Amino acid sequence: MNQLVIIGGGPGNGDYILPAAARAMAAADFVFADQRFISQIPNPNKDVYGSILKMPDRVREKLNEGSVAVVVSGDPLFYSLTKLLKAHFPGEQIRIIPGIGSLGYFAAVCQKTVEKAVYFSAHGRELDIKPILKAALAGRDVYLLCDREHSPDWLARTLIQNGMADMPVAGGSRLSYPDEQIVKGTAKELSHMDFDPLSVAAVFGSDFCARRDEKKAVSSGIRPGALWDPGEKALLKDGDFIRDKTPMTREEVRWIILGKLELAPGDVVWDIGAGTGSVSAECARFLKDKGGQVYSVEKNPGAVDLLKKNREKFHLHNMHILEGDAMAQIPVLPMPEKVFIGGSGRQLSDILSYISSLGPGIKVVTACVTVETLGEAVKAYKDLEFEEMEMTQIQISKAKPLGSYHIMEGNHPITLCMGRTGQNAGNIQKNY
Repeated sequence: MNQLVIIGGGPGNGDYILPAAARAMAAADFVFADQRFISQIPNPNKDVYGSILKMPDRVREKLNEGSVAVVVSGDPLFYSLTKLLKAHFPGEQIRIIPGIGSLGYFAAVCQKTVEKAVYFSAHGRELDIKPILKAALAGRDVYLLCDREHSPDWLARTLIQNGMADMPVAGGSRLSYPDEQIVKGTAKELSHMDFDPLSVAAVFGSDFCARRDEKKAVSSGIRPGALWDPGEKALLKDGDFIRDKTPMTREEVRWIILGKLELAPGDVVWDIGAGTGSVSAECARFLKDKGGQVYSVEKNPGAVDLLKKNREKFHLHNMHILEGDAMAQIPVLPMPEKVFIGGSGRQLSDILSYISSLGPGIKVVTACVTVETLGEAVKAYKDLEFEEMEMTQIQISKAKPLGSYHIMEGNHPITLCMGRTGQNAGNIQKNY
C-alpha cells in the first residue's frame, strides 16, 4: 500500500515550510499542491489540485503508481483537505505532517498568546456572527479565516452594528510574503479599509475587557486591584443603591432571589429587565473575584442610566449593560448558567423559549407580580419541559407605628417561578 502524506505548507512563504515537510515533498513519487505553493515544491513530479471534488480520484490514480504528497496551506489539521482525504483513504495509509497555520502566524505577528482564543472560518461554509460576538463580549480573542464576502472590514462593520465600535481588531493579508499587510486598530478604524481576498481577521476581546475594566477603576479614583471588597457587606440594602422612581426589587425579595439562583464561581448570569440593577449588582459582587460575568438587559433609558451609576458606585467591572429590547439583545450574549427575569415587556414566553433553545441545565428564576404574568410563566415552564420546577410566593410585612402600638403592613406578594431547562431543551418547538 503506497503512502499518502498530507503536508502543511505554512502561511505561504517558503521560509515557513518545516524541514520535515520539505523532505516529504522531495521524497514523494508525486505531489499535489495549491497554485501558490507549486513553485516551492522541490520535486519535478507535481501538479496543482484542480477541482477539489475530483481530488480523491486523482490521488487514488497516482497512489496506484507510487507514494503521493498533498500540500495544503497552513496547518493540515485546521479547515483543510485532510477531512476530505481521510474520508476516502484508510488511516493506516495516511501520514500527516503539521505546518504553521495562518492564524497562528497572525497571532504571532500581533504578539498574542492563544490559550483562550477561539477560531472560525468563512471558507466554504455559513458563518454565524453570534458566536463571534459572544466570545468577544466574554473577553475571548477571536480569529477568523476570511473570504471575499466576510473580510476584515466586513467584520469591523458588523461589530459597529452591534455596538462595539471601540472593539480592538486586526486584519491581515498576504501573510508571510514581502507585501504582507497587517493593520491593527478599533472596529471603527478598520471598517472603511480594503483587504486582499486572502485575508484573516482578529477580534481582541481580552484587550477590550481589560481596557474597559482599567478605565472604570481609574475613573473611580481607585487603583486597579483595589476595588470594592464584597466582604465589606454580605448583602446590600435598598438604601445602598442610587435610585429614582424606577421600580426596584426590594431587599428581602432580592436576597431570596440570590439564594434561589444558586450562583457558583465562573457563572454567566443574565438579568433581563434589570431596572436599577439591584439584582445585577448583587450577582456581580458575588462573582467579581470568582470569574463570573453579569449581563444586564434594560430598555428604559432612565433605568439604564441608573444601572451605569450603580455599576460605577460598586466598581463592578464584571457587570455589562445592554440597552434595548430583550429579544434583540440576548442573542448576542454569552451562554448563561443562570438567568433572572425581573421584567419581560410582554415577551416572557418568547424569552423563555429562546433560553430553552440554548440547551439543558440553565437555571431560570422569573419574578411574577401580576396573576397574568404568573400564569404565562407557569404555562411556558411546563410547555418547554423545564425541570426541577418550583414556585415560591413572598409577601413582606413591616411594622408600622399605630399610636403606642405597631401593626404589620404588607406589600403586594411576588411569586418566583423557577426551574432548569430540561434534557429536551433545544429540540422543543413552541408557538406562543
